[in-house]
Amino acid sequence: MAFKINDFHKKIIALVIGGAIFILLGWKLAVDPVTLKLRTSRMSAQTVRQRSELISEIHKLKAALSDQESGLLKERERHLILAEVTKLANTNQVSVESVNPSISSGKDYVLLTLTIKAMGSFKALLDFFLAAEESRNNLTISSVSISSERSYGYDNTGSVTAVRNADIVLETLLKKGA
Repeated sequence: MAFKINDFHKKIIALVIGGAIFILLGWKLAVDPVTLKLRTSRMSAQTVRQRSELISEIHKLKAALSDQESGLLKERERHLILAEVTKLANTNQVSVESVNPSISSGKDYVLLTLTIKAMGSFKALLDFFLAAEESRNNLTISSVSISSERSYGYDNTGSVTAVRNADIVLETLLKKGA
């Protein structure tokens, strides 16, 4: 039995195919551009939000930098660092044999490095390290070498105590210029 397609069926098939083509063209010409525009708008809004968050973070970091920078001494005030290190050593019963300052210059800041030869009891040296780290001038201990050899000396109470030699490198940043 052969299936015959009459004119009525041909019209329905043509209408279905035409309707499908019309729907596809309508979708491609009307709906796709709108959905693309919506996606672009959402991404744009997300980008704006991210930029806003980044700008806010930059302002916070600049404020934090400004706070940190306000505590830095100026390059011409480096003698105050030397005085502070001497005071910290004396306070903690550490005898400073020599201090060798050196400067490395950067764009906006100067790195002051102090190479110190000192003597003191192990406890006195540790107390000095702690005081240096807690210093208001942002001193950082970048290197320490304590000899294993001991000599004996007297502490501030007159008692005999073991004294060790130490090579210490302290660093701090200074603001460049006036």
